[in-house]
Amino acid sequence: MASFLLLLGPASEGIAIPVIPARLMRDHVERGESSAQIARSQASRPGKGISTWLVQDIIGLWTGDWDDQVVARAEGGTDREPFVFAELVVERIRKGPDGWGN
Repeated sequence: MASFLLLLGPASEGIAIPVIPARLMRDHVERGESSAQIARSQASRPGKGISTWLVQDIIGLWTGDWDDQVVARAEGGTDREPFVFAELVVERIRKGPDGWGN
């Protein structure tokens, strides 16, 4: 599993509502950067806009944990099914010429 910071504030450099990997933010803090506040430019450079993040990291499932033991535990096992926190169902609905579904 992976953790992310969702930042709210004015858009910067074309990125609105940046999402930053928590591990990256932790590394910044360990190097001495402030954990109380993040400049807009610092949030937009390493972050992705929420729509890009949803498509790439959530729907595309291009995210994970670096620790194989964590992944193995999340996959479950005998009598130990994974806990589903949220399920995302995507359906493709064809639209008619008027822009509405059939």
